Amino acid sequence: MRLIQKNAEGTIDAKSRVSMPTRFRSCFEEDANLVLWFPFGEKFPYLILADETVFRKIKKREYARAPQEKRSEVNRLFNAYSESVALDKNARFVIPPAFMERSKLECEKKAFYVGQDTHLEIWALDVWKEREQAFMAGIFSGQSMCPINFAPEPSDLEEDEEGEI
Repeated sequence: MRLIQKNAEGTIDAKSRVSMPTRFRSCFEEDANLVLWFPFGEKFPYLILADETVFRKIKKREYARAPQEKRSEVNRLFNAYSESVALDKNARFVIPPAFMERSKLECEKKAFYVGQDTHLEIWALDVWKEREQAFMAGIFSGQSMCPINFAPEPSDLEEDEEGEI
């Protein structure tokens, strides 16, 4: 897997399809199993797209971090807020309606893509601008309102004992 960096804008079509920006296509394997998920509890709504291997590693990490009595809840949240997606021949994929609503993405509006090393974030452009303004103004704290870290960390790029990233 290559590092996923930079940013790009795109448009969501009338059928809730987005096209993987050209600059990000080479970061994922051609036949990669991709997972789209909503990072529950974040201050600003956005979606995360990553290879299934990265998703499984994050889920495993957060499951292990959770107290024994909360592990089924962690598993439930990851399963409820994730979905496998497939790219069509035009490198497009459909964003499920519930994900569109939660992330404030809208059909026939702009989306903003941000590469975050192990994954790609997908933001509604207006939400991204709001987040960027808050960050620049020193208001954005960067802390999740949820104790579960749904976002990948740099260590997610490291191989585990099975040789998987």
